[in-house]
Amino acid sequence: MVNLGDDLASTYTARDFDKRAEQKLALAADKGDFGLFMVNQALYNLCIRTWKPVRKYIVTDVSSKYEVRLEENKAFADYKALLDLCAQKINERVKNLDAPNPDYIFNNDFILELKNIMNSGGYGYGE
Repeated sequence: MVNLGDDLASTYTARDFDKRAEQKLALAADKGDFGLFMVNQALYNLCIRTWKPVRKYIVTDVSSKYEVRLEENKAFADYKALLDLCAQKINERVKNLDAPNPDYIFNNDFILELKNIMNSGGYGYGE
């Protein structure tokens, strides 16, 4: 890869964005809860959420100079709300365990509850 220079107004540093901190939050949130990466992994492995997730950003234009313009996908907010609800329910169950292992919380009734949440917005895997 060739570094063609930075636009300081748009770099991670200029925005005070710490990629390592964001990666850690994906695995475990500040409160010790499972982050959205771990929640998504569980939902995916149990066929609860769709295998094709909604993208947060969509490409709206590519210029002749190969500059890509992105816009936030409006459908992502609905999808994220359902994921957050599932994450809340999973984290509540994990907190009630002696040993926080997510494998012990997924009984058939709980899986069905999570499937119903994701299916309610059209983002579930189905039956």
